Amino acid sequence: MTLLRRHGPDHTIVEATNEMAPRDMAAHTIAAHLGADPGEQVLATVRRPENTDGPQRLQAILDELGKLGLPVLFPPHPRTRLATARHGLPPARVRRLAA
Repeated sequence: MTLLRRHGPDHTIVEATNEMAPRDMAAHTIAAHLGADPGEQVLATVRRPENTDGPQRLQAILDELGKLGLPVLFPPHPRTRLATARHGLPPARVRRLAA
């Protein structure tokens, strides 16, 4: 299963993600467990300090994720979980997975 498309040469993270992605049967099982359809959701993480430490930037990211038109599965990084609580920013229209 290809999760990400390459946008230019030598994107190591894209190659690693696609290599480690579950095969079709496992992907269907995982997606069903999460209440989503394989290939019909977005998996998003936000963890870098420049994206989590300022409430305006973090809110903008969460708002844009909510506008994608697909379910967003959001396993929050500990930094992000603390930042959303500290800033009082619930990720609207983003399905937060247990961390």
